[in-house]
Amino acid sequence: MADCSGSNTCLKKTVKWGIKIWCLCDSLTGYCLAFSVYTGKDDVEGKGLAHRIVMHLLRGYLGQHYHVYADNFFSSIPLVRDLLDNNTYYCGTIRKNSKGFPKQILEPKLTMGESRKVGRDGMMVCRWMDKRDVFFISSSHAGTDQVKQRSKCNSQRISVPDVVIDYNKKMGGVDHLDQFRSYYNVGRTGKKWWKYLFWGFFNIDIINAYIVWQLQLRPLPKCRKTWGLKAFKLSIVHALCDNFCGRQRGVQGINTQGIDFVVIKNLKEGHSLVRFQGRKRDV
Repeated sequence: MADCSGSNTCLKKTVKWGIKIWCLCDSLTGYCLAFSVYTGKDDVEGKGLAHRIVMHLLRGYLGQHYHVYADNFFSSIPLVRDLLDNNTYYCGTIRKNSKGFPKQILEPKLTMGESRKVGRDGMMVCRWMDKRDVFFISSSHAGTDQVKQRSKCNSQRISVPDVVIDYNKKMGGVDHLDQFRSYYNVGRTGKKWWKYLFWGFFNIDIINAYIVWQLQLRPLPKCRKTWGLKAFKLSIVHALCDNFCGRQRGVQGINTQGIDFVVIKNLKEGHSLVRFQGRKRDV
């Protein structure tokens, strides 16, 4: 959250199967700022799993006027209120059946491009009609709209709320991280659960290092082969493995045939060297 993008981060729910890791990522670069391994639905405070996860991941960033973007798995009225009390702003989609959702916004029926907004306590809930109704909640938007072209293939111009534009622009942080992790993945499959966590964190560390390295190279050269993720990972391999030989070598400057003499010479007072007869077994 403290790198080039300044003040925007995003959260995203995980896939259904496997070990769940909740990630807080920079919205522009995908840099992983914090993570938490899912260990169960313990809800001591009674505010729900999503609320607990968000507040836990943001514990080092509250009170610094950051903007958080997340999807409807995390969004709720109590969460946005608690973040706002901690000078942290929120923007995301929200489910219409969530606790405290203003039901008056559901009427009347809207046509494409129309929207309805309800504001209270520094928060705004927006209903916007695209192909279907989409619901947003934000504590950082005033409720203004912009006229935009529907798509590159469709010249129709419609009214789009600013909250929708910002959400679509800044919600891709975790997607960037997942995309990078899918390229030239490091790790091996196995039966040990902790190995999956180890290789997962190892890949995240490599991606974070690559993002920082890429930022330092800017402006980037025209030839992508010199600064792409593949080139970066290959450079790590060469740095670790070049000039390495698997053959055993004698210690330079020491006669390995006379190792007993070397050990005896360096024994501390009160100790003596004893040779075991036969094969030594572990007790």
